[in-house]
Amino acid sequence: MFDKCKNLVFPVVLSLALLGAVSAAVGLGARAAGHRAQRGAVHSIEKAHFAPKFSRVALIVGNGKYPDADEPLVQPSDDVRALTPVLQKAGFGVVALEDARERDLRAAVATIKTQMKTDAIVVVFYSGYAIQVDREDFIIPVDAKIWNEEDVLRQGISIDGVLADLRLAGAGAELVAVDASWRNPFERRFRAFSHGLAPVVAPVNSLVLVSEPFDWTTDNREALRGLGRQMVASLGAAPGSAEEVFRKIRSDLVRSSAGSRMPTITSSLTEEVVLSMIPSSVLFNRANDSAARSNRSRRPGVS
Repeated sequence: MFDKCKNLVFPVVLSLALLGAVSAAVGLGARAAGHRAQRGAVHSIEKAHFAPKFSRVALIVGNGKYPDADEPLVQPSDDVRALTPVLQKAGFGVVALEDARERDLRAAVATIKTQMKTDAIVVVFYSGYAIQVDREDFIIPVDAKIWNEEDVLRQGISIDGVLADLRLAGAGAELVAVDASWRNPFERRFRAFSHGLAPVVAPVNSLVLVSEPFDWTTDNREALRGLGRQMVASLGAAPGSAEEVFRKIRSDLVRSSAGSRMPTITSSLTEEVVLSMIPSSVLFNRANDSAARSNRSRRPGVS
């Protein structure tokens, strides 16, 4: 009888021992996997935290394909495609959007805030339809359903609001260029005539250029030349103050449109902002080279 019990107990004990060993191995494996996952998570967070940031950033938006419009606008996309690579080459961190929906625009502003350093120079460029309500201008996303002013307030993106948001996030000087057709397919639904954009009062330390072509459906191709392409053509390679560059852009736009476009400029800059399509690192190296040549020329016997 004792032998029978012994024969029964031994297999049970052996099974329990094996089960415990397997459980321990599984537990160790799970803990090791957890530690590896944790290390991976920390690594990715650190990478995101130390992602490079820019001292110059730009939000470039061109909205042309509105479902409610009779035909798409070609200028906004042309502007985005012309301006984006030029700014990128000049060292800007650029977020560029074509035919942006409301959520795309809000996400883009959030991205710009994560990309910019404190006191970064911020360029905001918009080409497309915009509407003013109570003296405030709103970008109209391509997916907006606008039938009244309440729709504009709810679905539009306030230009003033974007600038204020970036300012709170630490932006320095803000340079803004807006190209919005006076006529649009929405306003006639709730107004007898288009009100155009409200005069922009530049926030502190900002420079704002607003162009309002009367009608983007004209056959005059020069009058249709987009602000973004005009900016690229006017900027050139020579650095200059932002106010000088914007005045040149305005003059060139007036001349190219035979006076049919009269952009306005308002400024409240509290610092001198040099705007150039030459990367700042290149300008720095050029300045150093110039200083070195000047020092050599002052030494006796050095030509």
